[in-house]
Amino acid sequence: MLEQSYQVINKKGILQKTEEIEYIQLLYFLFFVWLFGYTGKSLTYQQFKKEYHKVFSWLEEKFPNFKNNHSLGFAKPKGELLKNRIQLTVLMKLHKCHLGMISLFCYTRLVAKI
Repeated sequence: MLEQSYQVINKKGILQKTEEIEYIQLLYFLFFVWLFGYTGKSLTYQQFKKEYHKVFSWLEEKFPNFKNNHSLGFAKPKGELLKNRIQLTVLMKLHKCHLGMISLFCYTRLVAKI
């Protein structure tokens, strides 16, 4: 599914537009966080680790500069809920420090108990 959506975007020439590439990266990152937030509750740690590495390896392969996305921050993207902006910004910073998988796994376990 990821590869198919990427191919459609690529065929339409959207990836060549530099002003839109960071927004596309952000949408994929948002989708991955949402995906792990809902599906991570039922995965074991080993399964979660495998899927996390698979998804983020794909993201780093397709968008090598996604960690330096200027469209992500505590005040960005505009229109997004503050709670979501904080979660995404913190997770990106943890991912840069190689703590993203562990923190996201713990977050899914915490949310599952609530």
